[in-house]
Amino acid sequence: VGLGILRDAESATTVHCNNCDEGHSSDVVWIAGGRRACIACTQEGPLDVEPERLRQWRFDTERLAELLADALELAGPVRPVEPGRLWHLGRRRLAGRFRDLFLLAGETDNLSSDLQKLLRYGGWTSGAVLVPRAGDSGADIPKKLRIVDLGSVSHLAGEQLSIDLEYIADCFADDAPAMT
Repeated sequence: VGLGILRDAESATTVHCNNCDEGHSSDVVWIAGGRRACIACTQEGPLDVEPERLRQWRFDTERLAELLADALELAGPVRPVEPGRLWHLGRRRLAGRFRDLFLLAGETDNLSSDLQKLLRYGGWTSGAVLVPRAGDSGADIPKKLRIVDLGSVSHLAGEQLSIDLEYIADCFADDAPAMT
């Protein structure tokens, strides 16, 4: 929340009853001019609901993209390739070459169309795609791309996001220029 990655969303309109054994879900009714939230329980009758129980969050991926670019100390502005889904974070030297870094938000079960968009994205020669969960991507990964699990390389410490650059650089070990 402090970093702006999680933001308040609209309050929930239904909530599970925690006062009876049924564990049913009920619609929230606002009374007293919208100052009190209540639900109807079949066993207990009308019940007040703490506003905190209705709080919901939305994930701000654009803010995450900005924080990642800062943590990675990337050159260039953060630019959406596909707004809400795919960002070019910037560029930096990794494993002896300049690499472009990208953030892919959302589902990662089938990356084929997303990877094709990156291959058409102009001017880059090698890159890492940070994804929220790097499991089976359902796609052939082009040789010049590395898929990197964001959870494996990122760490939140208080109000600071840090990234393990050495881990990302190691993903390119087989592609580094020969030392002379």
